[in-house]
Amino acid sequence: MKITTDVNAGMRPTGSVSSRTQVQPTESTANRNSQLTTDISAKLQRDKAMIDALTIAQSSRALVQKAMDISARMRTIAYQAMTTGSVDTQELGNEIAGIQGTMQTYGEIVSIPVSNTAGKTVLPPEFSNEMTKMRTAAQQIASGEKADPELFTQSGSRLSAIAAKADKKISDMAASLGSSAKNLYALNSKNPVSGTADMIVNNPEMSLTVQGNINPETVKVLTTV
Repeated sequence: MKITTDVNAGMRPTGSVSSRTQVQPTESTANRNSQLTTDISAKLQRDKAMIDALTIAQSSRALVQKAMDISARMRTIAYQAMTTGSVDTQELGNEIAGIQGTMQTYGEIVSIPVSNTAGKTVLPPEFSNEMTKMRTAAQQIASGEKADPELFTQSGSRLSAIAAKADKKISDMAASLGSSAKNLYALNSKNPVSGTADMIVNNPEMSLTVQGNINPETVKVLTTV
């Protein structure tokens, strides 16, 4: 007996190929995703504010150091003027320009928006007072008068005290950074803080990933919305 096999047996009719069922997200899932996005965005903003404040504080500390260096050099110039009756006018002019530049930078820092006030507290009003005293004494020497070198010594000592307080504040601010903020701060060591917002926009997946403890799949979902 000849047995034949119908090759068409058991095959699905043309056009009956089933498609994968698409599961639509529920309202609760959409709400959770929206809340997660909001929470992450708020955290990014808080971290950025902390990083900005720390960077401002460090820039302020560098400005104090510059002022201390100027006071030391001006003390030498004042001593030379007092003992020899002459000064290097070019060197004196450079120091006066340095004082004016420092005061201008100070003004720019203290005019930064209030949201970053924590970083600005590194530069107290006394800093401006010391710079004003040094500028007056330097201009006095430039006009041919003598200025007591001790004035610059005292200014240097007071600036040193400001620097010590600044170091303590910076240390406390750095210690208060959370792990995610420290990650962003590490990124900012290669990218200026002013570009942090742009970095977040241009690379949202990385920005979310550095927050830590976030499921990579969730990151991909949020960044493809």
